[in-house]
Amino acid sequence: MASNAPITELDFLQIKNNLKAYLQGQTRFADYNFEGSNINVLLDVLAYNTFQNSFFTNMAINEMFLDSSQLMSSVVSHAKALNYTPHSRISARAKVNVSLSVPTSGAPNFIIIPAKTEFVAKCGNQTFKFFNDQAYTIQRVNGVYNATGLEIFEGRYVQEYFQVTNNTKYVLSNLNPDISSLKVYVKDSIESTIETEYVYLTNIFGTSATSNVFYVQAKNDSQYELVFGLNNFGVEPSNGNIVRAEYRVTNGEEANGIMSFTLAQNTIQGYAATITLNTQSDSGAERETIESIKYFAPRSLQVQDRAITENDYEIILKSKFPEIQAISVYGGEELNPPRFGKVIISVDVKDADGVSDNNKTKYAAYLSSRSPITIKPVIISSEFMFLGIDSTIYYNTKTTSASESSIRQITLDAINSYNTEYLSDFKRTFRASRLSSIIDAADAHILSNDIKVLAIIPMNPLLGVSNNFSFTFNNQLMLDHKLETGESLATHQPVIKSSLFVYNGRRCFIQDNGLGTLQIIKPAGVTFTVLNQKVGSVNYETGHVNIKNFNISSYVGSEIKLYGWTRNNTITPSKNRIISIRPEDVVINVIGVNG
Repeated sequence: MASNAPITELDFLQIKNNLKAYLQGQTRFADYNFEGSNINVLLDVLAYNTFQNSFFTNMAINEMFLDSSQLMSSVVSHAKALNYTPHSRISARAKVNVSLSVPTSGAPNFIIIPAKTEFVAKCGNQTFKFFNDQAYTIQRVNGVYNATGLEIFEGRYVQEYFQVTNNTKYVLSNLNPDISSLKVYVKDSIESTIETEYVYLTNIFGTSATSNVFYVQAKNDSQYELVFGLNNFGVEPSNGNIVRAEYRVTNGEEANGIMSFTLAQNTIQGYAATITLNTQSDSGAERETIESIKYFAPRSLQVQDRAITENDYEIILKSKFPEIQAISVYGGEELNPPRFGKVIISVDVKDADGVSDNNKTKYAAYLSSRSPITIKPVIISSEFMFLGIDSTIYYNTKTTSASESSIRQITLDAINSYNTEYLSDFKRTFRASRLSSIIDAADAHILSNDIKVLAIIPMNPLLGVSNNFSFTFNNQLMLDHKLETGESLATHQPVIKSSLFVYNGRRCFIQDNGLGTLQIIKPAGVTFTVLNQKVGSVNYETGHVNIKNFNISSYVGSEIKLYGWTRNNTITPSKNRIISIRPEDVVINVIGVNG
């Protein structure tokens, strides 16, 4: 072909049109009918072949780079070059209490719960098996046998054997292993009864040619492969040796949230057992996704398994523990009072209310060897500041027959979408203007909307005892006039006000008096009586709230909501809080306008 042949198009029809234009420019085809002749079929073939080659070339080049790769095999291969191993599925874990019924006569001093004792749990119509991975010794105390906080893991244990040859690849056959449960043993031959346990390492630091260690790398086909040290960074098994791998195969996050367990065999060592819940199952996770690998692989190389900056802590924890969905890291010197030498890590875990003590210990232990010697990581549960949204929607009844309920649902969907995309994580700021624009754009028939916002911090006081609370709305609060005796509660706008609770046998709420003092008020219609002149204080400039000696007998709902009226509708949370909007805190008023 001539040098001006079309070679730059990627669209099938455009390729074909360019081929036609090229041929029509030739003298011999000047009057040729390309649409009604057999050459039209040949042009289809040429265009299809060109299109297919262009597509293949484009996709092949994309797979050469981590950012543009679409196939898991390509992404895993690039991650391997960055010394990053994508995490496998992870077993859900729970803690249970075990009580044994043992005869008083001839009772032993202790009873052992064997490793891999089977517990059964049901969630909906699914049945899951849990096992303890270590033996647990129950000691008799005052004639009672109780095991408190026995940790159990979901899954089933499998074993694989490999006979070592020059070309042996130690690839695990199952696609859903929990690599954190993997144990490897090596013995000299099939006949040998003595096994040597190899330890799983993620790096070569501190190893030698005589270290009994193994490593794990992801395979391109979504499997995992055992790797040994080639007698340089660990002992390499010899020809004829037998390698035994034992691990759990798990259902991942499907087993989260289980709260009831029973023993499969009903007895332990022949003694009847009663199982009660200590902590519900959590921390189960799926295999790492392509998007997650793309995000964490280059950052893991940047961090290099040590935590120095705030971002380092976030990357290390989220890449190691996929159940973590949000992290906020800040220095202890930022607290009031300061805690020097500490780094505070606020964590939000998927499908859980707060972080269990077991997970706090696990995260802190993982970080301790990766943090500077003089810095101690402190893990705390995330806290929330919710927003009460009162939205008035004006829509055009002339252009739509939609009902008020459908407009209300469209608005609620828009608010939920805003919450998911712009909030529900640390360091996210609420902007009323953005939410308002999203609501306006949710339906062409919505003319405008007005939004009123209140910040909400939930409190869960213990009943019948004095409680102290100290927290901050972290925003300037709207200072109103002093609450006067005899003033109507219906017209006064408080800066701080709570939901109802029972105090001294009466239904009351907390409200500020306009001078920075929090009082307990008993409403009587639109009038009120102050039952406690000072239960706390509020700083209108900083949003800081202190509540002291708060002793109540009950409250309405699952929490006491403390509402704060901020000076503007751009609301920024403190470092340990996540802003979120719950449907229960949303009120939507729909008004039809004729044109």
